[in-house]
Amino acid sequence: LFRSWKQKNLDFRAMDASESPTKRGTKRKSAAEATQIVQFLKEVDGYTPTIPEEVTRYYLQLGGAATEDATITKLVSLATDKFIADIVHEAKELGKLRRSGKGGGEGEGE
Repeated sequence: LFRSWKQKNLDFRAMDASESPTKRGTKRKSAAEATQIVQFLKEVDGYTPTIPEEVTRYYLQLGGAATEDATITKLVSLATDKFIADIVHEAKELGKLRRSGKGGGEGEGE
């Protein structure tokens, strides 16, 4: 799901406040972005997160951001999955560097 989202090059940047809605192509661009967002949200609905939604809801409630919206819960779960995947990937790469001897030896600035 992360790769397909990245490949579609979704851009969630806020529109510049100085842009006029009457500028040529703005409505067409907005419609295209809205279509991409709707498609992304459909993909999120079909996504099964690694961390159960009940756990995500619990921690959202604990943090004061309780919501009954399943889409919001899945988006938070997706962000959490991405965060965990990044940490696992970095740990794996660091392990490879250490095993290859390029990560520094014992006592060298550790």
